[in-house]
Amino acid sequence: IWLRFWAIGKRAGWSTLALCLGLIGLIFASPLSGYGSLYQPTTLAIALAFWGLSALVPITAYAGQSHSGQQLVKATLLSRPQLLSSGILIGLAVWFQPAFIYLVAVICLLALIGCLLPSWNLTSPLTLVKAAILIGGMACTVGALFALNYGVYGYPLGLPAMQLNLAAFTSGPQQIAAFFTQPLS
Repeated sequence: IWLRFWAIGKRAGWSTLALCLGLIGLIFASPLSGYGSLYQPTTLAIALAFWGLSALVPITAYAGQSHSGQQLVKATLLSRPQLLSSGILIGLAVWFQPAFIYLVAVICLLALIGCLLPSWNLTSPLTLVKAAILIGGMACTVGALFALNYGVYGYPLGLPAMQLNLAAFTSGPQQIAAFFTQPLS
């Protein structure tokens, strides 16, 4: 993650001082160092999500206005293969840590806002086709996970859904009430 941060910062044209300060913050002021010190599924999920998200950084680094208020002429926009690979990497993070589904949802929302409401300047300028490619990469990867989980476990959410017995929640209000009122044994 640290090497990727350095490479993206150099590509974005950040100064060495800004890169060093950012890297110090990334190393010491975030839990990433703790996650990186031992292997667990969260480590790989964070690495995949970071690589996928960091591929989207150059758009915001080059597009827009400079600090002096001048319009930047050279805008580096992501290509379709870059957007697809970024979506796939972010979607793969869900395979290792299911909580990353929230990151997928936020990125989908921001991509849609970025292409449908470009005047809001929330995200980098994306066309509808490029936003669809990014969202499609994430949706196909997460959809494949859900399909495999359904085939293996009978639940799209996999083993955690089996352990929680979420089938009781799909049958109606009476069974939900019975689920919560049954005595613990």
